[in-house]
Amino acid sequence: MTNKNNPSSLIKQNRVTPVDQTIPKKTGLIQSAKTAKIAEKPKNTSPRTTSKAFKNQDATIKLSRATKEELELLMKIKNTKFAYEMIEMMIDSYVVNELSNDEQRSFRTLKEFILN
Repeated sequence: MTNKNNPSSLIKQNRVTPVDQTIPKKTGLIQSAKTAKIAEKPKNTSPRTTSKAFKNQDATIKLSRATKEELELLMKIKNTKFAYEMIEMMIDSYVVNELSNDEQRSFRTLKEFILN
């Protein structure tokens, strides 16, 4: 009966160590085995990654599905292309029709303070 845990029955193998060898530069992307570098991807020029390319696309809001559908219906009726246009129209209408004169003044003052 042999003991499987006996280290003398194991075959001793030398440890393989990697050697720093230069890889041929077929594509010019890899310089050596240790310092392999991947070519940088071309920079994405979408508005989300550019630094504030479009001021109307620098924030997101969460809406329920029903509210989103209502907003899309209003956009079709008013013939607007973007949701922010419809939201701006709704805010303007709300400020004029629902806020008192004092609240309108406060809103405009705070808006100027925040935006400037």
